[in-house]
Amino acid sequence: MNIYFIVLCVLMTLNLGIAMAKDGDSREGERYSFIVTLIASVIQFVMVYMAIETGF
Repeated sequence: MNIYFIVLCVLMTLNLGIAMAKDGDSREGERYSFIVTLIASVIQFVMVYMAIETGF
């Protein structure tokens, strides 16, 4: 793995922590959702991992 992947994993982890802390809170007519953020992070992780494995 390269440094880009490690930094991205750290940022996704921080984003999940924020989503977990704010789960259910309102913001401008929408609500924070930990489950939606988790699903989006998993999809992004898989796509980046597959891109790195195939060599872009």
